[in-house]
Amino acid sequence: MSTEICLIDNTYSPLDDSHGVPAKDMIDALREACRIGDSDAVRILLANGANPNANTRTGWTMLTVASEHGNSDVVQTLLANGANPNAKNRLGDTALTVACKNGNGDAVCVLLANGAKPNSKDKCGMTALMLASEHCNSDIVKVLLANGANPNAKDKFGKTALDFVMSDNHIKALEDNIRNAKIIKTILLQNSTKL
Repeated sequence: MSTEICLIDNTYSPLDDSHGVPAKDMIDALREACRIGDSDAVRILLANGANPNANTRTGWTMLTVASEHGNSDVVQTLLANGANPNAKNRLGDTALTVACKNGNGDAVCVLLANGAKPNSKDKCGMTALMLASEHCNSDIVKVLLANGANPNAKDKFGKTALDFVMSDNHIKALEDNIRNAKIIKTILLQNSTKL
């Protein structure tokens, strides 16, 4: 009995229930299914022996791939099938830190609900909260704090999450937004008197 999984480049990776599939092909197929968010393909691959904790050639876990692309259904499927929510890639990134970098709030919530550690640090000492702060994602910051993220944790350079928010680039952007808001208000007030 054979099942086929369609990959993004329109090639097929056959799964033979009686003979198995080379591990490299299984990992490639699972990675692609995680990347594109194909929960059905992920379930089929896992049912046919794919390892939910396998690493890609570049050292990313399947959970990290799904989290990068915001595929929270795939994240849930991998976790339900034994994926380690705290596994790290070569840079020390976890699925949670990658989801935070990419602003994938649904994946963040699924990971935290399934045991992801909010205070885990990458090789530079950065936590998920620092990354969410650096990327100015207030919704994810709130979720992380509500789930025990330490706002006083420091990276290898002594910076906290607040330091990332208060960086020169973010301050300049805030000043620009305040200036823009004043201009918008002036224009709206001017237009309202003409109505």
